[in-house]
Amino acid sequence: MRLHIWLLSVFLCLTFSGLAQQINNLANCNVVWTSPSENAAGSMPVGGGDIGLNVWVEKGDVLFYLSRSGTFDENNQLLKLGRVRLQLSNNPFASPSFRQELKLEEGYVQLTGDGTVLKLWVDVFRPVVHLDIQSEKPTLLKASYESWRFDDHLITDDKELRANSYKAKQPFAVKTYKDSITYQGNELLFVHRNRADIEDIFDYTVRMEGMSSVKEQLFNPIKHNTFGGVMRGENMKVGDISTGTYTNIPYKSWALTSVKPTRKHSMEVVLHVEQSPTLA
Repeated sequence: MRLHIWLLSVFLCLTFSGLAQQINNLANCNVVWTSPSENAAGSMPVGGGDIGLNVWVEKGDVLFYLSRSGTFDENNQLLKLGRVRLQLSNNPFASPSFRQELKLEEGYVQLTGDGTVLKLWVDVFRPVVHLDIQSEKPTLLKASYESWRFDDHLITDDKELRANSYKAKQPFAVKTYKDSITYQGNELLFVHRNRADIEDIFDYTVRMEGMSSVKEQLFNPIKHNTFGGVMRGENMKVGDISTGTYTNIPYKSWALTSVKPTRKHSMEVVLHVEQSPTLA
């Protein structure tokens, strides 16, 4: 019996030692970039739960796309929730000391440059994207939410049509419908709610399959699907609304800006998706 216990103890020690070694080695696998990216093609992934981000730095600006599972629109196309652009008044990430690192063990992206450290991570227990910035000197932060769905978009490109369930051109117009984007106090709310006054992809499919007589018995995963989020931060106020173009796609931007220069900034983007009977 003592021999069995001794052998078990040795086995457990070796097992935990091996696990510890793997964890120590994991840090050696962190992805490190020492120069900014040219565009979104040079993005770094980070996520938590069912939320994913694509993060990159371009001309000193920090940008990231927001995505979450379940954000299907009227055409059954999985839509990204938008793009966030961060700009600091001292422009630290345009300096030669720039460094971007994907911390694999901890699960976050860290940016450093010119005495500034930015951490971007996603909560695995709640649908919240967190942003923390520490600077040696007080700085101003401008955080802009950028959306290309500020107006209805007629889909005519064959490649773009393949992203939804129609897959090809139809004898009727196929559109991606606009979002609702508004300020609420010092927070920004962005929402896409699938319209009930049109024939969506579910209605179309039922009709084409000759199943209209049993339509009410079928589960409709598109109807009333609602998704979006809130962007907010400590000591942030409403900023400007502007327009721009990125990769030849026009967008509209809603900004939040810090009330005063500070060495510490904290922000979050809270995301939500639900097939809800009411917008409330």
